[in-house]
This record gives sequence, structure tokens and C-alpha cells, in this order.
Amino acid sequence: LTGTPTTILVLGEDRTGRSDSMLLVRSDPGRHLVSTLALPRDLIVDLPGRGPDKLNAAFAAGGPALAVRGVERLTGLQVNHVIVVQFDGFVDLIDAVGGVEVDVPRPIRSTFDGYTYRFAAGRQTMSGRRALAYARVRKNALDASDSDVSRGRRQEQVLGALKAELSSPRTLLRLRSVGASAAKPLATDLSANQLLSLGWVELRARRRLSCNLGGDPSPINGADGLAPRTAENVATIESFLGRTAPKPPPDPKVDPFGPGCRRGG
Repeated sequence: LTGTPTTILVLGEDRTGRSDSMLLVRSDPGRHLVSTLALPRDLIVDLPGRGPDKLNAAFAAGGPALAVRGVERLTGLQVNHVIVVQFDGFVDLIDAVGGVEVDVPRPIRSTFDGYTYRFAAGRQTMSGRRALAYARVRKNALDASDSDVSRGRRQEQVLGALKAELSSPRTLLRLRSVGASAAKPLATDLSANQLLSLGWVELRARRRLSCNLGGDPSPINGADGLAPRTAENVATIESFLGRTAPKPPPDPKVDPFGPGCRRGG
């Protein structure tokens, strides 16, 4: 893994057994590049054995195996490894490191699972429960431009903040207790040594990209979906792979579902 490009599919599993979040992480040691690609769960894809459906239907119908096939069909990329993160354990992990610090760009009010969550704009420390809620917000009552695409960006924020906490000196001093919490929510085909190798690749990376695919609202099987913007998504994937210069996504207030890449992340 320290010498070969590797693509990993990260799936966030909620308590209903569905993939509420989907993210590709790619490490490319030769290009000194680590990049992420957020996959809106509502993107429509022709799933093997099911036909056209929303991307997140793959995990519910066929687990990680079908999710991998759906993502590969949608992106044209080969997925090398999979990590499934169970949300309940994710909450415990964040609490174990003492919370995560997240910079909220604009105020949010959102209701789901019977609760209303409010987030003020600005940098703040979030508990595991609030960090998970922030990462899951899809509709913001205070900003109609928020969407499944902007949710992917928030998920990347939380993952980045968690990574920073896990590597901080104060967390390293409590490594034994945190280690048990870190393993609890994860299911993966990667070994401990492989995870360490990927961490070494990221540590040496000189470039980082944060990308997302996009689409246009389109109904599918009686539900809201996103018809992929094929040409723009292909261009975004080329940037994700490090082959072309990244093009930033459009202003979400003008185009809330547009694809693109941002430097850093």
C-alpha cells in the first residue's frame, strides 16, 4: 500500500442497516496525493440484479458487496478495500477522545429521527451525538441550498476532526482506552498493518483534495433521487485521481447539487 494507488470505500451504517453516508478515499503515494470523493446517497445507478435505484439502496439490499458494485458502476473506479462504520460506535469513539472541534460555516436547524438539532455558526467542540447529527443533516430549515451534497462535505469535516483528535498528544497518552473504542464501530478487510501503512502514506502526502459528485433532482421508485451529471462527474473523478487540475464546485446557493473538488481537507 505504500507504493500503489489504493481506493477505499467508507460506508456509514445507521441503526436501520442502511448506508447513510458513502465516501471514497484514495491514497496515491506516487503522486503524494490523498483525496476523498463524497458520493451523494440519492445518486441514481443501475444496480446489478435490481435495475435503476438510489445508490444507498445497494447496501440495504446486498450489503457491502452490492454497494461496491454500485459504486464501481457509477464511477468506473475499482474499489480495493471497504470500511463499514456503525454510527452508534462512531458516537462512542468521538466521546472517547473528548469530542471533536468543527467549524460550522453557517447556522443549521434540522429535524430528523424525532429530534430538532441546532448548530450556531463558528468553531465549536461537539460530543459524539452532536457530531453524528451534524454529519447526517440533509435539510437545513435556515438555508434551502443545503442538500445531500453539502452533507457529504460535513461528513468529511467530522472525519477530519476525528482524525486530528486521534493523532493528538493527549489522545496518544490514553491510547489503550481509546483503542478499544476505535475498533468497536469498524468492520473492514484491512489489517492493522495495512491501516498503519495508509496512515504513513497520508502523513507523507503533499497534496490533499476533497471532492464530491453531483446530479440533478429526479424521481426514482417513488422517492427523490439525483440523476448523475455524467460529463461533470467524469471530470471530477479525473481530478480526484490527480490527473487534472481540480475545478471547485459551484456556489451551493446557485447550484446545491454541483460536483467539484477543493484543495485541502
